[in-house]
Amino acid sequence: MTVRLPLIFILLTVMINSMGIGVILPVMPDLIEEVGGLTLAQAAVWGGVLTSAYAVMQFLFSPWSAASPTGSGDGRSCSSRLR
Repeated sequence: MTVRLPLIFILLTVMINSMGIGVILPVMPDLIEEVGGLTLAQAAVWGGVLTSAYAVMQFLFSPWSAASPTGSGDGRSCSSRLR
Protein backbone atom coordinates (compact mmCIF):
# COMPACT_ATOMS: atom_id res chain seq x y z
CA MET A 1 0.00 0.00 0.00
CA THR A 2 2.80 2.46 0.81
CA VAL A 3 4.42 1.89 -2.59
CA ARG A 4 1.33 3.26 -4.36
CA LEU A 5 1.13 6.42 -2.24
CA PRO A 6 3.83 8.37 -4.18
CA LEU A 7 2.22 7.39 -7.47
CA ILE A 8 -1.21 8.53 -6.28
CA PHE A 9 0.29 11.82 -5.10
CA ILE A 10 2.01 12.41 -8.46
CA LEU A 11 -1.13 11.60 -10.45
CA LEU A 12 -3.25 13.86 -8.23
CA THR A 13 -0.76 16.69 -8.69
CA VAL A 14 -0.78 16.25 -12.47
CA MET A 15 -4.59 16.20 -12.50
CA ILE A 16 -4.87 19.42 -10.49
CA ASN A 17 -2.25 21.07 -12.71
CA SER A 18 -4.10 20.00 -15.87
CA MET A 19 -7.39 21.31 -14.54
CA GLY A 20 -5.80 24.68 -13.77
CA ILE A 21 -4.34 24.94 -17.25
CA GLY A 22 -7.68 23.93 -18.79
CA VAL A 23 -9.45 26.70 -16.89
CA ILE A 24 -7.02 29.55 -17.57
CA LEU A 25 -5.94 28.95 -21.19
CA PRO A 26 -9.32 29.65 -22.84
CA VAL A 27 -9.77 32.97 -21.03
CA MET A 28 -6.14 34.14 -20.86
CA PRO A 29 -6.21 36.38 -23.99
CA ASP A 30 -9.35 38.14 -22.74
CA LEU A 31 -7.81 38.65 -19.29
CA ILE A 32 -4.58 40.05 -20.74
CA GLU A 33 -6.59 42.27 -23.08
CA GLU A 34 -8.67 43.67 -20.23
CA VAL A 35 -5.89 44.09 -17.67
CA GLY A 36 -3.17 45.26 -20.04
CA GLY A 37 -5.32 47.50 -22.20
CA LEU A 38 -4.08 45.72 -25.34
CA THR A 39 -5.81 44.64 -28.52
CA LEU A 40 -6.88 41.02 -28.83
CA ALA A 41 -4.02 40.29 -31.24
CA GLN A 42 -1.43 41.71 -28.83
CA ALA A 43 -3.00 39.84 -25.92
CA ALA A 44 -2.87 36.59 -27.90
CA VAL A 45 0.85 37.13 -28.57
CA TRP A 46 1.54 37.73 -24.88
CA GLY A 47 -0.58 34.71 -23.98
CA GLY A 48 1.58 32.63 -26.32
CA VAL A 49 4.74 34.01 -24.75
CA LEU A 50 3.50 33.19 -21.25
CA THR A 51 2.39 29.70 -22.26
CA SER A 52 5.73 29.03 -23.97
CA ALA A 53 7.65 30.28 -20.93
CA TYR A 54 5.59 27.96 -18.74
CA ALA A 55 6.35 24.98 -20.99
CA VAL A 56 10.08 25.77 -21.07
CA MET A 57 10.23 26.06 -17.27
CA GLN A 58 8.37 22.76 -16.91
CA PHE A 59 10.95 21.12 -19.16
CA LEU A 60 14.00 22.67 -17.51
CA PHE A 61 12.96 21.97 -13.94
CA SER A 62 11.26 18.61 -14.43
CA PRO A 63 12.25 15.70 -12.19
CA TRP A 64 13.29 13.69 -15.25
CA SER A 65 16.63 15.46 -15.44
CA ALA A 66 19.86 13.95 -14.13
CA ALA A 67 19.71 16.12 -11.02
CA SER A 68 17.02 14.11 -9.29
CA PRO A 69 15.00 15.58 -6.40
CA THR A 70 16.41 12.88 -4.13
CA GLY A 71 19.80 14.54 -4.40
CA SER A 72 21.59 11.39 -5.47
CA GLY A 73 22.38 12.73 -8.95
CA ASP A 74 22.86 9.22 -10.31
CA GLY A 75 20.97 10.01 -13.53
CA ARG A 76 18.11 7.60 -12.96
CA SER A 77 14.64 8.97 -13.54
CA CYS A 78 12.05 9.24 -10.80
CA SER A 79 9.81 6.72 -12.53
CA SER A 80 12.44 4.03 -12.08
CA ARG A 81 12.42 4.76 -8.35
CA LEU A 82 8.67 4.09 -8.07
CA ARG A 83 8.96 0.45 -9.10
